[in-house]
Amino acid sequence: MTRSRGGAPTPEQADRLARYVSGELSGEERAALEREILADDALADALYGELALRSLPLQAPGAPARAIPATRPRSRPPFWRWQVALPAAAAVIAVFSMLWIVGRQTAGPGRTLRGQGGAPRLLEPLGEVERVPGRFAWTPAAGAASYRLEVLDAEGRVRYETVTPRTSHPLPAGALPDTLALLRWRVVPVDAASRELPASEFATLRIPRR
Repeated sequence: MTRSRGGAPTPEQADRLARYVSGELSGEERAALEREILADDALADALYGELALRSLPLQAPGAPARAIPATRPRSRPPFWRWQVALPAAAAVIAVFSMLWIVGRQTAGPGRTLRGQGGAPRLLEPLGEVERVPGRFAWTPAAGAASYRLEVLDAEGRVRYETVTPRTSHPLPAGALPDTLALLRWRVVPVDAASRELPASEFATLRIPRR
């Protein structure tokens, strides 16, 4: 990212400061910007100006223009920025926390809130295949430490099962009989505490007999 290097903030930094004060940044983005503010006086000045601008009351029509401080008063100690910025940030965080709690309470079963990871998506094999597959692959799932691969036959019996930390798995030779004409498989993510996460849908494989 472009740094201001002690001068005026770049357009990108100015935009991030405005979004910081408005509470539009994620927790990770806020932390990154706060580290930059601590290391860059120009950003600190810009933040003070942004907060001062938003704290001014509306002027009555015809009232003389009110001067807006563009830089921080040099007589203030270095910790002034936290005396101003932290209360504003705390208010923003409190509002977003309330919105998050309300969202959790109103989200019905089956709905996925933003920020939560969904079930893995199966990549291959899918549909009709020429022969009994030798490799399975899927997309990663948020929070998963490992994946349980389950391969079932047409009667629903488990014909192969294993746990792997990867998002693909090659089957050992002879793991599945060549006589199978239909297979169903899925992946169940498991987190570091051995809790099962949302599983993928089952995929059905058809192996035409020639």
